[in-house]
Amino acid sequence: MKKVLSMLICLVMIISSFAFTTSVLADDGINVVINGKEQTYDVMPVIVNGRTLVPMRAIFEALGAEVTWIEPTRTVVGSRDRKYIKLRIDSDTYYVDGIEQESKLDVPATIVNGRTMVPVRFIAESFGENVNWNGDTKTVEITSDYLTKVAVSDKLALLPSTLHREIPREFTKSNDIKDIIYYEEEKIEEIPHDVLSLLPVGNTVFSAEEFLNNFSIEKPGVNQLKTKWGYAERVAVEGQTFTEAMRVHTDIVPENTNQFVACFGNALEGKCQPGDKLLFTCKLRLVDGGEAGMGQIYPQIQELKTGNFKKILFKPAYITKNWHTVYFPIEYADSHDELAIRLGYCFAPQVIDIADVQIINYGQQVLGDYPLPSDDGSVREDYSNDSPWRMEALERIPQVRKGDFKVVVKDKDGNVIPDADVNFDMFESALPLGTTLGSGMLPHREGHEEYNRNMAKYFNGAVVEHNMKWGPYEEDDGKIAREIVNVARSNGMIYLRGHTMIMDYHMTNTPTILIPRDVVDNYDDIEYVDTRVKDWIYKVSDKFAGEIYQWDVVNEVITGQGSTETGIYRNIGPHYFDKIFKWAREMNPNSELFYLEGNRIYTDKIHYKNAIENFIKNENTFDSLGFQCHLGTKWVSAPEFDRMFNELVETYGGNIALTEFTIYSGDEIYDANYARDMFIMALANEHINTICLWGYRKSGEKSNKVIVNNDYSLTKAGEQILDLYYNKCFTHDAKVKTDAKGEGTINGFYGNYDVTVTHNGKTKTVMAAFHKGYENVLEITLD
Repeated sequence: MKKVLSMLICLVMIISSFAFTTSVLADDGINVVINGKEQTYDVMPVIVNGRTLVPMRAIFEALGAEVTWIEPTRTVVGSRDRKYIKLRIDSDTYYVDGIEQESKLDVPATIVNGRTMVPVRFIAESFGENVNWNGDTKTVEITSDYLTKVAVSDKLALLPSTLHREIPREFTKSNDIKDIIYYEEEKIEEIPHDVLSLLPVGNTVFSAEEFLNNFSIEKPGVNQLKTKWGYAERVAVEGQTFTEAMRVHTDIVPENTNQFVACFGNALEGKCQPGDKLLFTCKLRLVDGGEAGMGQIYPQIQELKTGNFKKILFKPAYITKNWHTVYFPIEYADSHDELAIRLGYCFAPQVIDIADVQIINYGQQVLGDYPLPSDDGSVREDYSNDSPWRMEALERIPQVRKGDFKVVVKDKDGNVIPDADVNFDMFESALPLGTTLGSGMLPHREGHEEYNRNMAKYFNGAVVEHNMKWGPYEEDDGKIAREIVNVARSNGMIYLRGHTMIMDYHMTNTPTILIPRDVVDNYDDIEYVDTRVKDWIYKVSDKFAGEIYQWDVVNEVITGQGSTETGIYRNIGPHYFDKIFKWAREMNPNSELFYLEGNRIYTDKIHYKNAIENFIKNENTFDSLGFQCHLGTKWVSAPEFDRMFNELVETYGGNIALTEFTIYSGDEIYDANYARDMFIMALANEHINTICLWGYRKSGEKSNKVIVNNDYSLTKAGEQILDLYYNKCFTHDAKVKTDAKGEGTINGFYGNYDVTVTHNGKTKTVMAAFHKGYENVLEITLD
């Protein structure tokens, strides 16, 4: 019986070996040759079922491809020239540009002795190379046209794309970094000091005496002058038309802007009729503190009757070191009687003087030569044509964005060639300039061809605006997002941002689902939340595995709509983002991971810095910080942004991405000059590694898009941006002769170049990527 049982076991083992064993044979006699150059590997090629497998990283890099290994899903992604090949270990399924292919692999990628091995023929042919098997010499012969045109070296960056976009090349200014475009703004006439005497006589419904006598913090009518945030005192003033002021010391900036408020109660009750034209005016001076020489308060007039706190006045008044008069014209609405001044709505601790506060009622119509004046106290010295900061920033741009590039020219025998003519011509920038992507660019949408043609002309990067968010993605399992990405890449978008894994609230007003309802409803069930959040991050990351160079992992933690009620940060806590960044890093090992925040971070910076501090306490956190640049306010200057960005990087490390760039103030000239200075600041700041616009084509007169109008003509802001990026920061036709060592060096802007060498009637052109952080030495052989 035992003998029979033993024979049966042996028979089962033999049958199993026939059915399931893959023939793996290491063969140290197998050679791989690429364009005549024999390849050497630290692990010998193997033959699996008649197919030659070689080490994954070695073959990809030898072919000039980038390789990404994703451990959780045992996935390999190789990318070259905007083409992405994705394989999974021990699976015969493969993907090209994210699309699963109908055909199957003869032999899948596999792991042999702890090393990932991939089928060499499949990899090479996928990138368009010719592959031949020489049985006599047991050699895999790969002939690569790509490698004759593109430089691949550890001294150079990998070339992201060979595409030569039709970039802007005609400009009204030279490429001299200081020869920039200045648009003259319409001069704002200075408001006369006696402007009130030039207006019709109005009825003062709130006087300077009432302001001083009734000043009370937090509660009206009790003359409370001190709280935990700071205090106020009545002080004498000399040399002005008034003799007293309230000096307000904001020692601690409150977390909420409605704390530390001077309250005057229903100061306008019974004094106005709906439609009356009012003028709020006061005089301000910064005594100490503030930020960048500027302080701020927020006067407000609101109604309490409905409980909705609707306001007819709620604007910032900016305060500098010299006395300045602020004017806010208002139209009275029924029951809008409560007057207050938010003293704690400021940038930093400050000491300010407030004086001569008045509200004047001019009735239903204002007559005379002057309309009611308007002045918020902001200053524009930073935008004057001779502003010192701009000249210094322009000088800094070449230091930040340029490097030395060396070419070494040799003949086929390895001898150096002196006196060769070398020309460097840049066809792509290493600095991503992107725009948003939407379904309007897809082939079935009217006007997509012209839209995509202009997009390809102006941009090398992009971000999917809507369809990579959690809710929209789940609606179609990422189908539209995939279509958009592939169309964008075919149009030259080589730097793709993912947006966004966790936008930290449930739903926008549109409405777009950001965090699904079932997740929000189960915040008290962490296992459920873990499963949903991890599955989501893994799913979207796998769909675009190896394709996204930057991911907005977390967005709008403090500035999102309704984040208090529905966000993970508020409801579970900042510690949970350790898991979020951990899962994002596992699935995106080569991507830069961002914490992106909304455009109010400048005024909400206490909450913002608290969020950063909470995130960096976690083991897994962001790499860099991103900022939504929806501009339009006129008080945050470009140099002030520059200072803030530098401070953040010095404190927390990483880089800065400027995203969602828009601007609309109603003044086209101002917008153009502001856009110019923001781009000068960005180009001159070594920490800023990405600029991404939130769309580029205006839909109407009041649209905040900045590059072209609805008819695709350039806006003035577009002229500024394109002149700076494509004219000032591109190196064209830089010429040099090789010296006795066969070397020639230029100083150029970082980017992708055509390098052409000519000597004794022979000419050769090679594409090379000269990027920051590399030796940037190119060797060219003239055959």
